[in-house]
Amino acid sequence: MQSDIGSNPVLRGVRLLELILVAVLFACGSHHGEESMNAATQSAQLQEIESFTGLRFPKGVTLIHYEREMESDALIRAKFVFTPSQWQSFLSQSPLDPDTFEDEQRYLLGSNFAWWDPQGPEQLPTAQAHLPDARVLNVGVDRSDPQRFVVFFIWHRT
Repeated sequence: MQSDIGSNPVLRGVRLLELILVAVLFACGSHHGEESMNAATQSAQLQEIESFTGLRFPKGVTLIHYEREMESDALIRAKFVFTPSQWQSFLSQSPLDPDTFEDEQRYLLGSNFAWWDPQGPEQLPTAQAHLPDARVLNVGVDRSDPQRFVVFFIWHRT
């Protein structure tokens, strides 16, 4: 026996709730622009980055996006937001030499795609550090907003 959803207010209500639920689930699973992810996911992913790289990030750093490729050579690509003081703290404990950051080295971060856009900022001073066990760290920093530095981060094994 078929029922006509249009004439049954209960079925219309159920159908509407299903559509709303689908829309909410879709929106929660989407990542738009530079919105930060939820705190639990961000914390877990920061811990994973720290575990793989041996680097430590200052408390309160915002992870915008992160991806990890573990095929033949391990690669981590991440985009962060640092305050100026967080950035100074990170630099002071990282293997990067602050004097080696140059815009001409942004090629080390590769081409733009989807959320990864290191070729977008007008200036993106970038540096590279060679680490033990054939690992490399490439970092670029967009300081166009003096209160909010967008940091592009690639760590990989060669």
